[in-house]
Amino acid sequence: MTQPIPPQPPELAPVFQEPTPPAAPAAPTPADMPATAPAAPAAEPRQVKTDWTPEEATKVIGELREENKSWRKKYGEAEPIIKAHEAAEDAAKTEIERATERAAAVEKANNDLITEVIAAKYGVPEADYDFLGTGSREEKDAKGARYAARFAPSSTPTPPPSDRPVESLRPGASPTPPAAPDTSYPDSWRPKPRRDRT
Repeated sequence: MTQPIPPQPPELAPVFQEPTPPAAPAAPTPADMPATAPAAPAAEPRQVKTDWTPEEATKVIGELREENKSWRKKYGEAEPIIKAHEAAEDAAKTEIERATERAAAVEKANNDLITEVIAAKYGVPEADYDFLGTGSREEKDAKGARYAARFAPSSTPTPPPSDRPVESLRPGASPTPPAAPDTSYPDSWRPKPRRDRT
């Protein structure tokens, strides 16, 4: 006796499909590209026309004006479309996104204000605001104190210039010359006086 073959589940049943055409080749990725680009054919250097007649120049200028006119017209037609697209994007934003943007703008303004207050407190010039960096008010305050300590003026300021003459000042502001060497006759070489002369 022969037993019947049980039916196959649908997943294993052969499926007859029409053959599909081969897929189009995928776009090459940078990894598939050759390391060196093929050399471009040597292009002939363009000749620039320098001997224009007034009629030729007028003709070229007219062509350029027409081209410019067509571009202005295309821009004028596209401008309302762009504005409508921007309005649609803005309307599509949720209330949470708008609130997030407003909060970020307020936070940035607050951060800038704190930076300006601390800079004014410690005398940090605007060019050095980036020295204060970002962070909390306390962190910026500590950085401002460090900046002020580093660039504090010296404790003894130089006196202002005066027109009053100074007694010991010599012309030319030359240094004090060295003492002249003693070339006199030493006392130990002097002859002893004769006492017995009478």
